[in-house]
Amino acid sequence: MKKMIAILSLLLISTASFGQNSDLYQTWYLSSYSFDQGDTYYLADVIPFLPIDVTIDNSLTFSGEACNEYAGAFTYDAPNDLLVLDFFDICLCGACNNPPQSHVDLENNYFSYYFGMEGMSYEYQIWTDPSTGIMGLTLESIPGFILEYQNVPVLGISEKIIPDFTMSPNPTSDFLSIISENQTIKELSIYSLHGNTVMKPVVTNQSIDVSLLSSGIYFLEITTENGKAVERFIKD
Repeated sequence: MKKMIAILSLLLISTASFGQNSDLYQTWYLSSYSFDQGDTYYLADVIPFLPIDVTIDNSLTFSGEACNEYAGAFTYDAPNDLLVLDFFDICLCGACNNPPQSHVDLENNYFSYYFGMEGMSYEYQIWTDPSTGIMGLTLESIPGFILEYQNVPVLGISEKIIPDFTMSPNPTSDFLSIISENQTIKELSIYSLHGNTVMKPVVTNQSIDVSLLSSGIYFLEITTENGKAVERFIKD
């Protein structure tokens, strides 16, 4: 699959126009999708959970994985500020073996937003949630058919943001200070960029030791009796 993506990228890089917003060029994680201005379906509600991601590079080629891997490319329609789908291809070479029906249905629904849509234009919007700093990407081809992504992994839980939770310093090389006013911390989890649990730390004197983590970006999930919150931090 990686070889196929590399070949396709080389073929298209000379003809693909570049988008105007450089924030587009990163890895995005599908959070929800909507059909024909109807109900919105959230990935966090799928049981068992199935993460779906897409990485868009600065030539507007993209690749990702649901149950199976996929690749494609956009060109940029500058006068109308639209993305136009050049091609979309599915490789039946993912990590899923005998997937549950919920995963089959989710993947089929997701791929329908791209499969057979070559030449279609996609309106796109990039935004940032000021309360969390999490960026979002909205793609809409046919009115009402909307894909919503975010630039942090979807963890497969119903999250409730706790506004009085603070974490510092960020970035950090050793300890994180955790302050949550009027909230009793019941559990902490640290996730990698891929959504894998890498640590279940214990709070000691309102701080946690992250010195053993490799350098990179992580997500701290804090659970209290009133809900859950997720914050991103950088380990130097």
